[in-house]
Amino acid sequence: MILLCILFFLAVVQIYVHWFASQRRRGGKKRFVGTAVLWLIVFLIPSWSLPPDSPDTTAQKEAEYPAWLVYYNQTDPRWAEERYGQTDLIKETGCGPTVLAMAVSSLTETEINPKEMADWASEHGYCSPGSGSYHTLIADGLVQFGLTCTPSDDAQTVRQALQDGFPVIVLMGEGHFTGGGHFLLLCDIDEAQTVFVADPKSTVNTEKRWAFDLIAGEAKTSPTTGGAYWIIEKQV
Repeated sequence: MILLCILFFLAVVQIYVHWFASQRRRGGKKRFVGTAVLWLIVFLIPSWSLPPDSPDTTAQKEAEYPAWLVYYNQTDPRWAEERYGQTDLIKETGCGPTVLAMAVSSLTETEINPKEMADWASEHGYCSPGSGSYHTLIADGLVQFGLTCTPSDDAQTVRQALQDGFPVIVLMGEGHFTGGGHFLLLCDIDEAQTVFVADPKSTVNTEKRWAFDLIAGEAKTSPTTGGAYWIIEKQV
């Protein structure tokens, strides 16, 4: 910005030399210099008023996908229009089966996609028509496919689990990720306390790192399980 302003000032000087050198009015040169300086100040004000490298309190930086993660998105055309239960569509209410499919496919030898997991969840009574999944799906589903978890409602316990290399499924309330309820898979946490979030409904959210405190602030305690988090008991 400063370099551009200097170039602008020099350009104005050149214009003066070529176009107005012949003018002989007294004070004309002073008026010109005063005007040029004023323009220079106007151009510099934006760069002075903005703090450098202002931090973003939501998404801190681009995320690098963990090597172990098998990422699924419920809006993927391969299964987006498939049924979850009798009436719902995976693209609308299938975040539970999708996040569970990610965890199972990433952390076990079983590869299962969101459609297959949605069918399993529906057949076993975990589909809540019109509103997604019953929260018991997460723990029961992990156990069924060879994983176990520890439910928690304590953000500091979850922070430590992520630092120790344990992925976490979280139920989110209203905020940056949902207007109601939504499951995410938290994959890791770095020294800056930002988290890689595998969002089953948004590749945009998944391509950013998110402040852990924001996640904790928007996490929603399940009335049926007593926790907002499921710490998966397998290190990555």
